[in-house]
Amino acid sequence: MQTRKRFAARTAAAVIVPVLLVLATAGQASADMPSTWENSESYSTMDVLLIFVGIPLLLFVGIATFGWLTHTKKAHTYPIRRETDGGVIAARAASDGQQEISGH
Repeated sequence: MQTRKRFAARTAAAVIVPVLLVLATAGQASADMPSTWENSESYSTMDVLLIFVGIPLLLFVGIATFGWLTHTKKAHTYPIRRETDGGVIAARAASDGQQEISGH
């Protein structure tokens, strides 16, 4: 019975302590802007959408396209058959984990 209480206390502490630490240190982040700073212009909705949606989407499409192009370029260069000491063995048999037969 004692172990269940200790487990519950440790679990509660593991949940509550980080939340309290975040709330205790968030006071500095919510401070007012110094009066000597200039007020900046607010961004339009289109600017915000471009920054947070457009640029990541463009990066995703670019990286995916690069990966697709490099994959299709190399996909046609793999040999279908290969030669061994005993003759030609299909590459599929070797890739299935079967032993190569040398023919000797």
